[in-house]
Amino acid sequence: MYPEIALLNYQRSALRWDAWGTQGTDFAYPELLPAIVKMVQREIGAGHLLSLRELDLDEIKLPASRLPSSDLQLLLRITGKEGIRTDRQERVLHSCGQSYYDVIRLKTNSLREFVDAVVYPENESQIVKIIQLAAQKNWAVIPFGGGTSVVGGVEALRKKQKAILSLDLMRLNQIIDISTEDHLVRAQAGIYGPELEKVLQEKGFTVSHFPQSFEYSTLGGWIAARGSGQQSGKYGKIEDMVYSARIVTPAGIFESDAVPAASTGPDLRSLLIGSEGALGVITEATLRIHPLPQTRSYRAFLFPRFEDGVAALQAATRAGWPQTAMLRLSDPEESRMLGLLSRLRHSQTATGRIKQKVQDILLAMKSLSEHVILIVGLEGAERDVAFTARKMKHLARAHGGMDAGTSAGNSWLRGRFNLPYLRNHLIPAGIGVDTFETAVAYSRLRELRENVYQTFPSVCKHGRIMSHLSHTYPDGVCIYFTIFFALENDTLKQWHRIKDAVSAAVIRSGGNISHHHGIGVDHKSFFKKSNPTAYKWITDFKAALDPAGIMNPGKLVD
Repeated sequence: MYPEIALLNYQRSALRWDAWGTQGTDFAYPELLPAIVKMVQREIGAGHLLSLRELDLDEIKLPASRLPSSDLQLLLRITGKEGIRTDRQERVLHSCGQSYYDVIRLKTNSLREFVDAVVYPENESQIVKIIQLAAQKNWAVIPFGGGTSVVGGVEALRKKQKAILSLDLMRLNQIIDISTEDHLVRAQAGIYGPELEKVLQEKGFTVSHFPQSFEYSTLGGWIAARGSGQQSGKYGKIEDMVYSARIVTPAGIFESDAVPAASTGPDLRSLLIGSEGALGVITEATLRIHPLPQTRSYRAFLFPRFEDGVAALQAATRAGWPQTAMLRLSDPEESRMLGLLSRLRHSQTATGRIKQKVQDILLAMKSLSEHVILIVGLEGAERDVAFTARKMKHLARAHGGMDAGTSAGNSWLRGRFNLPYLRNHLIPAGIGVDTFETAVAYSRLRELRENVYQTFPSVCKHGRIMSHLSHTYPDGVCIYFTIFFALENDTLKQWHRIKDAVSAAVIRSGGNISHHHGIGVDHKSFFKKSNPTAYKWITDFKAALDPAGIMNPGKLVD
């Protein structure tokens, strides 16, 4: 298995209820955390930080479950004793996802709605019975995979429903079939990314869907959120990988045709991808798989200006080299922040300090003391990767770039799933961290980035914004923004002010509200405003499959 992938403890008792990850995992450089906090504090221009007191789980204002014992007994008859939980840890953990807004509400005891019970079905038949009972009893049902949504996709919400069930798919985690002839894998929706990759890679295959949430996200969640992995340049987004899928809705079970292509009317399979639990529960899916690449080469290129890096990235994408798995271009602000983090790491040893000094001299000689970083990921046969690497070096030079070798690329590859743990330490110290992303045509990229960069400081006095181009296409890119900001006394009001302003800037500049995070609660109003016809059609489709409106109410559409 790829060395950066680890199998983790997914038992719910091991997961942090108010932060990213499990109790036994953390940021890879704990010795640097005090220095990182001070560095970010300087960057955001905050003289004083509003630190947060860590809450105990017992302090969370959790209301009593609205489900009487008689209703719990009905659920027990379906799932058995191991299939239902109502304890504090389970209810709090399943009541929101992993967005900054979710975490800050937990840390400030501001979450107001909670699930009333968590059910753990072990097969599809039990899911059918749970949904039927929920429809009879008027309960909301929220499908839960890994719980990593950053847009409110698993938040405990109800409209006129009497109670809220979280339907956790953890026990549906089996691989049903692997076809080495057809290059397909069929698996249950609750299987985690590392579990799926472990089995496939032992057989010489990979799905290669690696979102940053990969360690804690599931097959069903990838499909429901219409996600994208970091290597989508070669392997595609999740909609390109799904061969067929199966969903349980209040109106019945639907499974898309398991064929390579079809001309049999509108593609209903596509309606399941990105449905966010609002139509039903995805229970199984068949994905396309690929032979493991013979080699992986990740290297960095430095460019004097962001515009030069964009031109090189655009040319490389349009060249269509099949070995190109990833082109990731950090803008000047992010490149500078990455450089500061690298300096902190190097400062810990004499060898590191010498290495940093030599690097500074070499960059100055190349007039690249200020630069942007493009990380290029190539995967495939050794000869093909070597050929494409030579082509990429030539292309970079033609756009004023310099080959910086594989050190930075390998460093990124090793730590690509670790960065979210840093947020666990910044928020308690008084520093907010959030991200948002959008897809935009090349012709409007500059306009969009400038509008967002002008908007953010107008609504955030002490903050810093940076971005990178994370996914590339012949006609445009996904631009991914990260913001740091000093927490204000009213943290929730602060977040809404920032979120609304930057989202509006994205929409008016030609971007969409999300390239791969989804809609959930947080993006719903912007989705409705930007495409009211699509919003209405999805609403009508949901009404046909879920006439009582019990499936994940308040997400995607009203």
